[in-house]
Amino acid sequence: MNILILTSNTGGGHLKASEAIYEHIKLQNLNYDVKTINTLDYVNPYFNKLVTSFYSECVKKYPDLFGKIYYYSESEHVPISIFSLILKNLSKKLLPVINKFKTDIVISTHPFSTEMVSYLKKIGSIKNVKLINLLTDYAPHKFWIHDYVDAYITASEQMTEDMINRGVDENIIHPIGIPVGVNFLKSYDKNEELKSIGFNESSFTILLMSGSLGVDYVIKVFKLLINLNKDIQIIIITGNNDCLYQKFSDLISKCKNTSIKFHLLGFTKNVSKYMKISDVIITKPGGLTTTEAIYSQLPIIFFDAIPGQEEKNADFILKNKIGMRISNSQESINLFEELIDNKSILDEMKENILSVKKINFIDNLIDIMNSLYPEEQYLQNKNYTY
Repeated sequence: MNILILTSNTGGGHLKASEAIYEHIKLQNLNYDVKTINTLDYVNPYFNKLVTSFYSECVKKYPDLFGKIYYYSESEHVPISIFSLILKNLSKKLLPVINKFKTDIVISTHPFSTEMVSYLKKIGSIKNVKLINLLTDYAPHKFWIHDYVDAYITASEQMTEDMINRGVDENIIHPIGIPVGVNFLKSYDKNEELKSIGFNESSFTILLMSGSLGVDYVIKVFKLLINLNKDIQIIIITGNNDCLYQKFSDLISKCKNTSIKFHLLGFTKNVSKYMKISDVIITKPGGLTTTEAIYSQLPIIFFDAIPGQEEKNADFILKNKIGMRISNSQESINLFEELIDNKSILDEMKENILSVKKINFIDNLIDIMNSLYPEEQYLQNKNYTY
């Protein structure tokens, strides 16, 4: 079976989801050929650069504007329709790779590629190709919903009713979760790993992450933490944001009169390890980061949710009592201090995480793909001339 994974680099979550699917399929040594493509970059690098730059700048500098665009695009408006028309025109440039790869199934981890493949199916250009649409957040949006999708993969059963209300057939909704990287399958000796970075096993360990597009608000949270009179130690991951890394480095160098221990990292492939040895994560509620924390049974303390999909993810966290919101208000600080002091609160959050945690993603995905292509139909498709 030939599986083409289509994604986008507008935010890190879509790419990470596609990478996770690829890793899991390869890990299981399945007899599948798998190929991953950054869709917009493939069909038009200049348009991709324009879209990703706009997204990045809008999220970092004008989050309220991004939120307005998110909710505005839920309705029929001319600018949204024009953008949709552009995607449809660009979609035909996907045909060469789909045909040359002899694609059986497309898995889309981004709404842009979902719309493009949906259109190609609509006009009959790829009649035998099945389309799986993987939503990478904890609430649906109009951009994700399209005709000719053969299966929707969602993060939670709690999304199903909303999907049905948007016209999706319940029979093609599969709440099997969002995939995480294979590193999250590993287990770690918490005490040994803490000692390896000079941390104490008895202190409260906080993992502070800024998200793929890192924002300065995380600095405010850091300053809040170092003013707490608590026995804490902080792991900080800034990703590829060199400017943010330097800011943290400067701040830490000035923390001479504190007993708090720090471990500062830039980009690392060991996020899974740091999640599993921490007591809480403080981060932005992105879909993939939220899923990784859930998989690690790590309570989520979130800040600065971007209006739109991150707000929806934040709602999911609060509704299921698997974390809390933090700000510089005194009430928020008091609640967070209570969390540090009261192990029962933390344990309750961890128990709640178990009720929403999804396991066996790849096994469930394989079952879905096999259901779309029963053996006889699959063999017929192999005789199809592309």
